Amino acid sequence: MAKHSHREMLQHLLDGGEWTNDAGSIRAKLYDDSLTLKSSGTNHLVRVNWFENWNIHIEPKWYDNIPPEGIRCRVWDNEGDEYSFEFIMQYNPNLRYPYRYINIDESDFGYRYAEPLNEQELAAYNLLYKKGTK
Repeated sequence: MAKHSHREMLQHLLDGGEWTNDAGSIRAKLYDDSLTLKSSGTNHLVRVNWFENWNIHIEPKWYDNIPPEGIRCRVWDNEGDEYSFEFIMQYNPNLRYPYRYINIDESDFGYRYAEPLNEQELAAYNLLYKKGTK
């Protein structure tokens, strides 16, 4: 029996197909949003209602949860440009420059690309900034 990827197997179920184990003794099929398992040689069905207590977990992107004080990021506009540092305050994917920050005169500006500093980079940045170098 050929092995299939998880994606192929799930798609097969969604398309109305059936799974069997290697021995062919257990079958699985979707019925009414439940996964039904049946052992061969018995009429016993086990229904697993997997949609009630389970959800798809998608790890949020860093820009989905920007705190009010912002996130210190490396920012730039074009590939290959040198970067600068700003506190990104919000993200708006509908804008050409989606990574937004507030300038000293409280004007709203944006960058095309932004990448948060990791803990080590942030510590080094803070050390340099305290010495008056930005």
